Amino acid sequence: MKILIVDDTKLNLAFAESIIKKYNLDVEMVFAENGMVALEALRKHTINIIILDIVMPGMTGIEVLKKIRSDQANDNIRILMFTSINDKKILRECLESGATDYINKPIDEVEFVSRIKVAIRECKYQTKIKDTQYFIVQKEKLIAIGELAAGIAHEINNPVGYVQSNLQTLKKYAENLKSISEEYGNFSKELLRNVEDKDILTRIQSIDDQKKHMKYDFIVNDLGELFKESFSGLDRVTEIVQSLKNFARQDKIDLIKAEDITQIMDETLIIAKNESKYYVNIIKEYQEGLPDVECIRNQIGQVFLNIIVNAIQAIKGQGKAEKGNIYIKIYSDNINIMCSIRDDGPGIPDSMKSSIFDPFFTTKDVGEGTGLGLSISHDIIVNKHKGEIILNTQIGQGTEFVIKLPIKQKFDV
Repeated sequence: MKILIVDDTKLNLAFAESIIKKYNLDVEMVFAENGMVALEALRKHTINIIILDIVMPGMTGIEVLKKIRSDQANDNIRILMFTSINDKKILRECLESGATDYINKPIDEVEFVSRIKVAIRECKYQTKIKDTQYFIVQKEKLIAIGELAAGIAHEINNPVGYVQSNLQTLKKYAENLKSISEEYGNFSKELLRNVEDKDILTRIQSIDDQKKHMKYDFIVNDLGELFKESFSGLDRVTEIVQSLKNFARQDKIDLIKAEDITQIMDETLIIAKNESKYYVNIIKEYQEGLPDVECIRNQIGQVFLNIIVNAIQAIKGQGKAEKGNIYIKIYSDNINIMCSIRDDGPGIPDSMKSSIFDPFFTTKDVGEGTGLGLSISHDIIVNKHKGEIILNTQIGQGTEFVIKLPIKQKFDV
């Protein structure tokens, strides 16, 4: 854990360092004598706690504070304002600008150590919260996979079933072909020995009749189609399994890299196909020549799956005889990639719009949802990928989620 101490007075820096060492606080110290040096240190180091002097030449502590808080990557840093000012208005401005606490000057040893210890505990709790959030994400992912497991098994069994059936047919065809071939072989031997045998024409006619009875010509022509269907079925199995593997990869080993967003969407639709094919039509519109997006592949897939499954379930819940529709449009403005997922379901009431991304909020019946899917999706898009997720909905007119992702972006994950 690292603590950055920012003060233009070297005596204060030295005094703060001596107290931290005296109480054996488990922190690594970094020092800065002004705001510019502090911001540079923040870029070079992973800082957990900042002790920031308010009154400094050049850039004041409040200006540095606002600069730090303008970057979402610094949201979890605990910032304690170091001050001899007792003006409540200034202290209120500090707290409203993102300070978490303050330490009075001249330094009181007990107060200083106590406030540092509180900040350290808060940082540790924040780490625990992030770890807990990671496990919640994994749990939500497993719930999603569990809900779709039966459908995925069904999707795999279908192509495997007709591959097996085709192979059985191919076996019978092969036996018939073998029988004909053996007849021709035996006849050829007799023909060579008995060139003037009067029964040759009769035998040839008999073999031709046998070919017609066994549908020899049809068999030969059908072989190509059977092989085509068999390979298509096997490709389908491979596609489904690979999509599931891509979706289920662990976040900890995933890398941020350039990805084809349309490929991620197509893989997600494969995962959701058994859930979707009975209730909705999927209409896709992908802009040509889209650039790859720097992202964490399986997290974006999880966002797509959460939104698509919610849309399917909303349409399914209407109980209509005809299928509903989900429209997926992916396009770019050369800076961002936009993905619109729009359904013609029941829509979301105005009273629920402001809570739709809140943890544990759900429109589903008790026991049918955790209320974490959209909350996690919001965190993935907004916090982890520095993008936006926008909700457009109207009762009776359906719901649209627009996901906006920067094509190139530095991440803090």
